[in-house]
Amino acid sequence: RLQELIDYLQPNGMVVKHYAPGQVLFRQGEKADFMYIIREGLVGSSTSGPSSRARGADSMSVKLAERGPSDLIGTSAAFGGGGTRYSTAKCITPVTVVGIP
Repeated sequence: RLQELIDYLQPNGMVVKHYAPGQVLFRQGEKADFMYIIREGLVGSSTSGPSSRARGADSMSVKLAERGPSDLIGTSAAFGGGGTRYSTAKCITPVTVVGIP
């Protein structure tokens, strides 16, 4: 079924991307131009916010979730009207995603 969706979306701007472990798919605050379906691999998401000055850090990262094959990530691109990213998505393993504008 996923392949049928890919075949349908490809003429409409869909892209397939490959990432290595440790690579970032998108960062919090960036423009949300694509949402992604994970075909292979694991992706972790996190968000940052103000941290206590006592800790000596500018921001603190909070792990939100880990996503795998067939999961959607970056849905703010589709449902948020193309605003900004609410989180950062980083590859845990080699990852293949389908990007949908």
